[in-house]
Amino acid sequence: MPPRRPPQPHPRSPGTSEPDAGPTGQRAPLDETLVEAVLAMTERVPAGTVVSYGDLAELVERGGPRQVAAVLSRWGAGVPWWRVVRADGRLADPVRDRAAALLAEEGVVLRRGRVDMAVHRWRPDLGDGAEPAPSPVDAGEDPGEDPGQGGPGGAPGGISGTRRWI
Repeated sequence: MPPRRPPQPHPRSPGTSEPDAGPTGQRAPLDETLVEAVLAMTERVPAGTVVSYGDLAELVERGGPRQVAAVLSRWGAGVPWWRVVRADGRLADPVRDRAAALLAEEGVVLRRGRVDMAVHRWRPDLGDGAEPAPSPVDAGEDPGEDPGQGGPGGAPGGISGTRRWI
C-alpha cells in the first residue's frame, strides 16, 4: 500500500484571494443583486433598532437568513451589521462582543444575551419610508427561476412574501 499523502488544500480554501472562500471551501458564490440589496437595506436600519436575518431576507425578497448572514459576513464591514440579529434576538457568536457594545452605544438593551425583539425590531412599514425591493413578479420575472428562492412560488422557505410588520 502506498504511503498516504497529506491532504492538499482546496483551491478555494482560506488564504486564497477568493472573497467567498469559507473554511471548508464549499461556499457558493452569492448573487450580486442579493449582495447589493442586503447591504443597501442594512444601511437603512435605524440606530437603536434591529432586524433579524430572516426579516432582512423578506425585505429584499431574495435568499434567506443564511444567505443574508453570508453577505454580511463577507461584505458587511461598511454597513451597520451589528443591527442584524438572529430571530430570537441572540447575536451571532463570532461577533457577539463587538455587536453588543455597538448596540449598547445605540441604546439597545440586551437581557440574558438577547435583544428584546418586541421593543427593538425595526418595522419599516410603520412610517420610516423604507420599502421592500420589488418582487420578481412585479419586475416581470418568473419567481420560480431563481435557484436561491426555495419555496412555493419562489419564496424562500415557502414564505409568501406578504408578511406584515405589525
